[in-house]
Amino acid sequence: MNNHKIQRVKIVDYVSTILKHSVLTNPNNQIFTSALASHFTDLEDAVQDYTALQIKGIDYFITSNIRDFKKASVQLPVITPSQFMNNIADKTSIN
Repeated sequence: MNNHKIQRVKIVDYVSTILKHSVLTNPNNQIFTSALASHFTDLEDAVQDYTALQIKGIDYFITSNIRDFKKASVQLPVITPSQFMNNIADKTSIN
């Protein structure tokens, strides 16, 4: 039980850090139309990619499954959560 509590604290800390450096947004009709016409095999991935592209000043697309984003726009680098956390840690000296 104690391990679960420690893990939850770490998760809350990581998510809080991510949210400080993130923007949450909702897709719209234009995004779904673009996603439907895209070359993605997974509609959800396409919607996520096209939604991210609509955000001004976004630096990365973060996903645990980079493999599914091979057809993502080259405008937006696709990285893993670990890569993102390492990048933030380098910039802010958190561990």
